[in-house]
This record gives sequence, C-alpha cells and structure tokens, in this order.
Amino acid sequence: MNNNDEIIQKLDVIVANYLNQKDHNGQLLTEKYSETYIYSLVQKHLFDYEAIFTASQKSVIDVFDFITSLLKFTSEPIEDTLFIIVQAIDFFKAICEEYQTYTIKFSDLSSYLCKYNPNLDEKDVPLQNRTITYHKYPPLKQFNKPQSRQVRSIDLEAPTILGTLGHYIKRINKDKIYIDSQKNQNSSILRMQYQESELKILILHQYSDFISIYNPDCTLQSRLRPKAQQLRNIIHDFNWSEEQQRIGIVFKDAWICFMDQSDQFELEKYFTTKVDQHRIYYVQNKWMTVGVDSKISIWNLETENSCVISHDQIKNVVNIIEITYLQLVCIACQDKLTMWDLWEYNKPKLLFKLQVNHSRLNNIVFFQEYHLIITSGFDTKVNLYQLHKKYNDGDYVGQLEGHTAIVTAIQCVEKSPIVITTDDRLIVKLWDIRIMKCIQSFDLEMRQSINYITIMQNLSSVCFATNRLIVMAFEGHNKNLSQPKPQKQRTLHLFPKQVELDAIKKQLIVSTNRDIRIINLSNGQTDTIIKAMIGQTDDMINQFKPIQQHKKIVLGTTKGLIKIFDTYSGDLIKEYQNNSNKITHLSIDYQNRIISTSSLDGQLHIYKENNLNFESLRKAENVHNGIDYCYVSLFHDLIITAGVDIVCLWNLEFTKPVSTIRTESAPKGVHILDGQRIIIIGCKTNTYFLQFDKSEEQYFYQQLGFIPQSCCAFTDKNGTVLLGSRRGLICKLSFTINKCQKAQFHPFRQNWEDYSIGVNNHKVTRFVVNTTHELKLDSQIEAHKKRLSHIDFISLEGDNVIKEGQQKVITTSKDGFLKIFDYPSFDLMCALNVNHVLPLKWSITIDEHEIMKFKVAFALKVIHFIRSQPNLTISHLRMLEPNSIFKNLLGQKKFFKQNTNENKVQLLQDFYEPRDLVFQKVKGFYKNELQGFSLKQIEEKKKALLQAKMFEKDYNEQNFQSEQKQNEDIGNKEFKSWQQFLHPNFRKNGVQGEIEQIERLHMVHQFEKRLDQVLTKEDDTNIKPNVSGRRYSKTKQEIQNKSANKSSRLRSTLPFFQYASDRKLASIPASTDTSQRSTHVGYDTMREEYSKKRIQRVQFLSQNIGQLISDLDQNKKKQGLEIGENTMRKTSGQVFNQIVNKLNEKLRDSKFKKYSRSMCKQDLEGILIDAHLDSMHSKQSLRKLP
Repeated sequence: MNNNDEIIQKLDVIVANYLNQKDHNGQLLTEKYSETYIYSLVQKHLFDYEAIFTASQKSVIDVFDFITSLLKFTSEPIEDTLFIIVQAIDFFKAICEEYQTYTIKFSDLSSYLCKYNPNLDEKDVPLQNRTITYHKYPPLKQFNKPQSRQVRSIDLEAPTILGTLGHYIKRINKDKIYIDSQKNQNSSILRMQYQESELKILILHQYSDFISIYNPDCTLQSRLRPKAQQLRNIIHDFNWSEEQQRIGIVFKDAWICFMDQSDQFELEKYFTTKVDQHRIYYVQNKWMTVGVDSKISIWNLETENSCVISHDQIKNVVNIIEITYLQLVCIACQDKLTMWDLWEYNKPKLLFKLQVNHSRLNNIVFFQEYHLIITSGFDTKVNLYQLHKKYNDGDYVGQLEGHTAIVTAIQCVEKSPIVITTDDRLIVKLWDIRIMKCIQSFDLEMRQSINYITIMQNLSSVCFATNRLIVMAFEGHNKNLSQPKPQKQRTLHLFPKQVELDAIKKQLIVSTNRDIRIINLSNGQTDTIIKAMIGQTDDMINQFKPIQQHKKIVLGTTKGLIKIFDTYSGDLIKEYQNNSNKITHLSIDYQNRIISTSSLDGQLHIYKENNLNFESLRKAENVHNGIDYCYVSLFHDLIITAGVDIVCLWNLEFTKPVSTIRTESAPKGVHILDGQRIIIIGCKTNTYFLQFDKSEEQYFYQQLGFIPQSCCAFTDKNGTVLLGSRRGLICKLSFTINKCQKAQFHPFRQNWEDYSIGVNNHKVTRFVVNTTHELKLDSQIEAHKKRLSHIDFISLEGDNVIKEGQQKVITTSKDGFLKIFDYPSFDLMCALNVNHVLPLKWSITIDEHEIMKFKVAFALKVIHFIRSQPNLTISHLRMLEPNSIFKNLLGQKKFFKQNTNENKVQLLQDFYEPRDLVFQKVKGFYKNELQGFSLKQIEEKKKALLQAKMFEKDYNEQNFQSEQKQNEDIGNKEFKSWQQFLHPNFRKNGVQGEIEQIERLHMVHQFEKRLDQVLTKEDDTNIKPNVSGRRYSKTKQEIQNKSANKSSRLRSTLPFFQYASDRKLASIPASTDTSQRSTHVGYDTMREEYSKKRIQRVQFLSQNIGQLISDLDQNKKKQGLEIGENTMRKTSGQVFNQIVNKLNEKLRDSKFKKYSRSMCKQDLEGILIDAHLDSMHSKQSLRKLP
C-alpha cells in the first residue's frame, strides 16, 4: 500500500466517524455544531468582529482570519474543533457567494446576519411587519377515505409558496350589484348557504317554517316547506351538505328532518330528538346538532340514534368547524376553542383548547388555503390563530385592525388571500391576509346589520344577508348571474421546461411554464414554489437560469420580459423589457458574468451583469426574421441561431455572422459539441451532424451523416451526445473525432450588428445539408410520451467528483414529467409529474460520505495553513493540535458509509388512487359512491332488515313446530312397523305385496316408453344446429346440474317473499335502482307461476300413474310370478329409487323442466293410493320366472 492509499483510508475513517460522533448527551456533533451555532456565535461577538475588521489593513478578512478569530470566542472541547471549522467554512462561503467576493467586509457580515438569521423567530417580528406564509397543501383523498384520524406527513411538509404579494388580489365591483326586491320575512335572516351544485342560495327567515330558495340574481325561485304534520313548526336551523347533496333541518319541539336533492326534496326522513336542538352542522361526514342543554349529538341516520358529547369545556357553542389537514373538529365556545378527535363514533377525545382574545366570541371561520382560524367577538378585533402541525397547540399570529364597530360577519375567499369582514355600521372591508392589511373598504348603505357572507366561488361573486339579499361581483367578472350553469374554466396544464442542479444544497431547481419549483433531491418532494407568473394568464416562462450560486433566478418569458427573482424570498427584484416577443434562449457565462439572450423578434443581446444591473455589450438585430432556436458555445467562441429554414453561425466576440446553412425543413433545435467541431441541427424529419473547420476567417463544412429522428434537445460530455426527440425518445451517439483547443476571445467587447447588412458585408460561407449517410445509433430508449424539452448530464456529488457510476441523465417533457435515468444503463430512477404533489418513483441515494470527504479535507488544509502562521498564539496551537483533534476520529478503525437518505421517500400511490388525481373529471361517474346511501335507500334498507327479522322469528317458530310434529310421526311409524311385524299374517301379506309391485314395474316400463316418444317429438322442435352443422343438445348431466341450481335458488328465496306477501309487507329490497327493482318484483311473479306449473305437473303425474296402476290390476292374472328365496338381492326402497330417478330424467326434459325440481319419495306418496304405497314399501325382492 502506497502513501496516498494510506492517506485516503485514514480520511475515510475520519469522515465516517465524523458523521457518527456524539457528545456525552448522545447528540450528534454534526447537529450540535450546525449553521445555527455559527450564527449565534458570530452574532454574540459582532462588536469584537467589528474591531477585527477595523484593525485589518484593507478592512477585509479572508477565511483563515475568520476561522482564527472565531476560535478565540469558542469554549468547546478541543475534540470538537474540526466540527466548528467545517461549519465556519460553509458560513464564510455563503457570505462570499452572496456578495460575489473572496474576502468579506464587516458590512457584508452584518447584512448577511440580518437577512438569513435562522435564530430569528416569527414572534420576534412586530405585528405590523409580520407576513403569513402560504403553503400549497395537497388535495384531500376523495375515495376510500380513512376511518380513523390519520394526519398525513405530506400535509405537514407542504411546499411553501413565494411570490409577489400584489398577485391573487380580488376586489369587489360596487357597480355590479343585485338586490332582493322585497324584504325578507320578519326582517331578519337566521341562516344563509350557497348550493354550489345547483347555483342556488338557501335562506332561513326568523320564525319561519320554510326555507327560501333564491337564484344568484336575487330572484325567488321556490320555497321548501316540509309536508309531514309533525314538521309544521318553526325551523330553528338548517345546514346544506354539498358532499351528500342533502339538507338537514331542526325544528321546534325536538324534531329533525333530512331531505335529498336527488328526488327534489320529496322524501322526508324525520324523527324525534327528545331534546330540543337549535343548531345543526355537517362536519367530517357526520351530522351534528347542538341542543338547548349545550350537549352535542352525532347522528346515525340509519339507526336514528346519536352519540352525545357532554363535557364541562362545552358551553354556549357558537360554531363547529373542521380543521381538515389535522383531521380535527373545532368546537367554538364563547370564551375558548376546543379541538376534538371525533373519528371514533362512540369515543370523542378532547385534544387541547385555545383561549381567544375576545370578551365574547360570535364568529369563527377556518381559512383552508392558509390554515388559519379567524375569529371575531363583540368588539372591533379580528384575530388570527394558527395551529402547530406537529404539536397539539396553537398560537396567536396577528390581528386585522380597522373596524370601528362590532364585527358581525367574516368569510374567506378560497384560492386567494382575501378575507371579507363587515361591522355593525355596514362597512365592508377586504383584507390581504398575507400582510394583514386592508385593500378595500366601502359602505353597503343598508339599514340592518349583515349577518352572513357567502362566497359563490364558481360565479366569482359574494352574497351579503341583511334584511335583504345583496349579491356583488368581483372585479373582472363578466358572467351573467342568471345563467343556469357557469362556464367551465380551462385549467392550465403545467409541464417542466428546464432543470438545474444545486449540488451543494442537494436540490433541483425546476422551471415550469408557470412557476419555479425547488425539489428536495433526497425524496422528490417540492420544498418551495415561486409563483413567477401569478396574475399573468397570457404570459409564460420559456427560459430560465440561476445566478449568484443559485441565490437569484433569471427568467425569460413569452412576452419578451426578463425577470430576476430572489430564491430565498421569492420576491421580484428587477424586470427588463428589451424584446417585444418570446425569449427563445438564455445562457450565462458564470466566469465573466455575461448573459446572452435571443428573441423571436430577431434580436440577439449580450449583457454584462453587475449587481443585477444589465449593461448591454453587443446586439444584433433583424436576425433572419426571428430567432426560433439559439445556442451559445463559449468553448468555440460561436453563437448558432436558427430561423424558418436557415441556420446562421455567429462570432461571439464581435457578434457578426460568419456562415449560413440551409436546411430541408424548419429547424427544431441546434447545438455545438464542446471540445469537438461538430454542429447538430434537428429538423422536422431528420437530425444532421456537420463537422466544421476554420481557415482565415472562413468556415468549411463536411456532413458526417444524419439520423431519421427529429431532435430538439441536446447535451454532450466527453464525445458522447444525447439527443431528445420530439417523439419522447433518447438517442445516444458517440464520436471519436480528435478534440480541439478552446478559443480565446475578449468577452467584454462592445458591438452592434444588423443581420440584413452584415450578411452581405462579411465573408459568409453558405452550405446546404442533404441526406447522404445515415449514422448508426449506439442506443435508443423511450423516455416520455411527448417531446423532450430538456436533457442534461448531472452528478449528484457535484463537479468535484467525476465518476462514471455517479453520472445521471435528467430529462423533462411536455407530458408533465421530470425523469432521472442511471447512466449508461438508462434505468429509470425517478419520475415526477409536476402536476402532482408526490413522485411516482424516487430511488436516488445521496452519498454523504463522499460529500463530507471534501469538506473535511479542505478543513484539514485550513488547519495546516493556520498552524504555519508565525504569530499564532499558544491557545490556538493547543486547539489545532492534530493529536487532540483526531483523538476520537481515528480511534475507531471499522466504519460504515451512510448511503441511505434520512428522509423516507413517499410516493404518490401511498396516498392516492388514480381516480383521486382526476377527481373533477370522474366525480360524476362515482356520484353514488361519493354521496353514500340516499334517504330512499336508507328507508328501504330499514324495511328490508325489519322484514328479515320478522321472517327469521316466525320461521324459527315454524321449524320448531314442524320438528316436534316430525318426531311424533317417526314414533308412530316405528310403533306401527313393530305392530305389523308381530302380526301372524305378516309373511303372507309381504309376499302378496311383492307380487303386486312387480306387476306395477312392468306397467311403469311401458309408460316410460310412451313418455319417451312424446318428449322426442317436443325436443325435435328445439334442436339448434351448431357451427359444424350437427344437431346440438345438452347432455342429461348438464340439464340436471342447471335444473338443480335453479331449483335450489328458488327454494332459498321463495319462502321469504311468500312470507312477506302473506304479511302484506314490501317485497322490494332496499334499492332504488330500476334494474334491481324489476328483478325483485320478478320473484313474486315467479312464485305464482311456479305454484301454477307445479300443480299442473302433479296432475300430469297423477293421471298417468293412475292409468298405469289400473292397467296393472286388469292384466295381473295373465302373468305368472314365483317367489324365489335366493332372489332377494335388492330392497323395495332401492327399486323405488330407480323408478324415481328415471322419471326425474324425463321430467327435466319435458315442458315443465323450468319449474320442476328433483323428485323424491314424498312426491309419489301424494299421488299413489295407500294400498299401492304399502306394497311398494315391502322389504322383499322378487324376480320374474321364465
């Protein structure tokens, strides 16, 4: 083993122990000495650092001075010095990246502390300066919902939404207003709700026994008044369930009623509650009422029973709301909020309570978009509370100040940050909840206070309830509210455009057509969403690049705008409008801080970026009537642009055209390989490869070949080219051409060029491509369903580690997917649809050991440099002593690399079904499943259960009586058989009976022959030819099996419906389905038809067997029989069974086969006379003598 291998092995041991080292309390030292520790230490000694900067010659310090000074202020053990140095290097590096320098000033240090201090708590910010963070919470599961409380981790880790605060703002248009023409009954409205599915407004007047139904334009459509005599009383309250399409009403004198929209409120399911209820709510798929005794009842509509919640914390209930993301129910009382777990029907659990800052609470709402509880009382305050996601607790986060009278109503506008409040002086205020500021205020100019506010989201309108109905539209709403159905809004499909890897933070920065998303590389979940295009429906993102070590983001839009956003806050910093059409290309020279852009308006710009200010260096205009595609090659000092059917090559330093290439169709993408003089031009049908050479400012081309694929995305590395086609394919191609040297040029040269003039003034080489030689691809895989928009190589360990095994390929497509493939095997590792909250697949493993190895190696280099300084103090020498630092890190020889992700990967299929993802499209197909049982079904199910119980009771009684009678008959038969056996003439009577039996068997045989002739004639008319032309008929065994199955089903169902018919009960089971109803009605019809046909069958047998027996009696003298002692081989019962089986086969083939069942002895016992029956039960066997 050489010296280098020994050093690498020791470094592996140090890094492995570094990641696992713990203090005496069991805490990992990597967590103890985090960036928070460095922030706290620097902030504590900020004045000492000011003196250090002042004492410096240039008022700046480098990383070595910063670490040396930092070690003076720490009192940690010497063994922990390496951990402090590693974090200090990261801290210093972050400041340098922020301010684009290698040394820092005191102003840089102090500004960075103020901007990115992780120790700054939200509570430390003054109320007037606070902002409410907005999260993109995932949609709720709509199908197969859990039956217990399950707080989803994806709700607790929802991505934060950043963006300009001015977006999403909606104001009310005071000019567009609808008012009810008449005063409501008794001049007061007790309850108002919006029926979104039917576009109706439901109103309850004070002291009224009906509910008024209004159209959105405030015209009265109808009145809903219960018909039952018990419900002719005053209505206390009602509630509408949009999920069940059901209305619940509580009446005076302790009655409750439910009606469904599906039958136009015809069926009324009502029952008594025993205690008068004055409020009703629909929460967590449960109907709940509040009684006059402050007890809350949870009702089961099927059993008409309730579970009562009685607690000393529940008094004077104001409202009951659902906290969806925490699966809680908030019961608001006049002095506090109590949070309950009501998932178990009979076991309600009180989790915690939250005191409110009101003298008496009177209004409470839950803002779903921002997860805020908003309250108001009999005062002018509107308070905001936020619940902890992981702990059972809540905090007061702010207040809406501005009302001068008692706040009477609150409502939130979902999918926006707007909150609407009204007070006792009829002042309406609109608030931006993010900054807690009023954005609109106006007087409603009515005489009575506003009791309720309802948001009609699908009509973009708001309804106020005073003594009249008032409907007002939001700004930008042009729909007619009298329309029966709203116009469907088109949902914009998101798809990723470009991706950049932040290897230091282990994040993917993804640009979609509407926003920027920061995705955690370890689990595939989105951490932050920057809403860059909010409020701009006609503009989209087309190009994207990060700058300043991913601290800022530059965007190019389809309207020609260049926007710069802050990655940390999501704020729009600057905006430039230098183009009039779409930005088709944006690239950055990070070393020289030069930004290049091209536009569809034919302009080519090159800027110098200085503190986010763009200084124009070079510009080209009128470039072949618009630049569709562009690529800037810093390696070759070239720019390649593509227009309608032409490709132009430009000199980057002077921005002048040097060559043009004609193509067979419109180009779809262009690219130049770094290190090799090869140009790639993707056209509509083929992709061409050209090798170029330069001699005395003139370019020469040689076409290498083409591939029959239309490619639009390209990337290359070490001679390997990956091409993304418009059909979603990835094509791999390798070139072995010798590499060329990098071109040297002046990046800051200034120039202006007009393409139409320059193409004639400069030496321009012209070339036309052709299909001469088809290249053979190394491999080709199907990656996406639609065209690729981006493809690139990435390394999970960053640019410091160049390993073939660590290379990955990342792609994006218009199908909405971002995918990561392993290279070179192209095995799919990750698949994420940006329209969904979780990835479909994510199997990336980040090697923390390799990443930390570079940090530790650099820290060791810093320690070595500091120890070499001549003016180092003794205390620093002691802290930087290698034997002390590595005492614990080199003590353990065996180590294990940490290759697993800390965060567990959660996939989309773990939380959703496929139909959950397209709920809005398929909810109409699953309407019955979503709404549950209708009231008709519940009532019919109740009747069916009642019938079944009554039938079971009577059936058990009949069975008991029949068994008792059967036991008595068995005893009588047994007594008679012994009495006959003991009779003196028993032997003589037995022999005579056998003789008569044999005579009957002969006549039965003749009867069977005649029956065969009749059945053969009937079967000839029913025989169907098969494919081969032969006659087809079922076998006897198949007929027997089918008949047996039918008869068993009839026997199992007919007695119950016979019972129900006799009892005069409903014979239709609990179902409103027409097909099921007709099926069950058929049972009654079949029962009557079965009885009729069975009587005909018995008559048929009686007539034929009676004739058979009479013929036996007439001909018995003509036959001679002799009794033989050795002929008793079979009992008469076996012979009797053979006769019955033969008759069964004939009867199943007869016209009574549909209603027949297997014959038994009891069938013939009812037909034969007793004398014949006694003789057939003989115990002797006879045979006919020759």
